[in-house]
Amino acid sequence: MTRPRSGRPKVISQDDEDRLIAAAHQAPKTTIVSWTRELQLPCHPITTRRRLQEAGLDCHVPAVKEKLTEANKLARLKFAQQYVQHDINFWENVIFTDEKSFSFLAATRRHCWRLPNTRYKARNISERSRSSKVLVSFHGWMWAAGPGELVTIDGHHNAQEYINILETSLLPSVQAYAIPEPNNIVLVQDRSPIHTSRAVMDWLRQHLD
Repeated sequence: MTRPRSGRPKVISQDDEDRLIAAAHQAPKTTIVSWTRELQLPCHPITTRRRLQEAGLDCHVPAVKEKLTEANKLARLKFAQQYVQHDINFWENVIFTDEKSFSFLAATRRHCWRLPNTRYKARNISERSRSSKVLVSFHGWMWAAGPGELVTIDGHHNAQEYINILETSLLPSVQAYAIPEPNNIVLVQDRSPIHTSRAVMDWLRQHLD
């Protein structure tokens, strides 16, 4: 009878495995073939994949979202802490408004080697990549009961165009669907130069204060 044997020795050394795993943690969206070539591993890419899987790293589709800076995270946390105690009566008077532009999406990497439960780690996220060609832009608003009206933005968006949207679309639709009295409206918008321009702020003080 054939005696038990140790089997075929590993093709790559422990040092090679350590370099491979370190590279996978540093750049998880690299391909198996690229790692095999760049690290000069003496094995087939299938063996490279097997070693990563043995280390607990599996191939997933990366999360695609906007990457937040530390300042963004702190600002969001501060906003949540500031308003966490407000009840539904307060939020029924709050209108969130913003613009959205849709453009061609550039191709993104569709794989990511990562550990379980690390989908939203910064290194595992594929940031949205857009071309410079904008297809269409919209302005819209929403409140506690759901979305409001969408308006197409034609041409270059500036302060005067924004005021025109506020006058002809946002304020009339908010009064018709959500909050009849303008003085009760709490308008929430970002701090873009258009939204914080003197002309826009004067209009808001005149119509909403």
